[in-house]
Amino acid sequence: MPSKCILILLDGLGDRAYVNLGHKTPLQAAETPNLDRLARLGSNGLFHGKRQGLALLRT
Repeated sequence: MPSKCILILLDGLGDRAYVNLGHKTPLQAAETPNLDRLARLGSNGLFHGKRQGLALLRT
């Protein structure tokens, strides 16, 4: 496990599909080369806050 990490929270990604975007969400329709690169090079997991000051991280 690395001694340092960067946590990126992407708020507002849950959106609805729009007809004028070909029935895609804005994120699906967008060109996202930087996010795509981060996803390729990084890792992901789920964060569950148990209580203040204590977190459970599942990868």
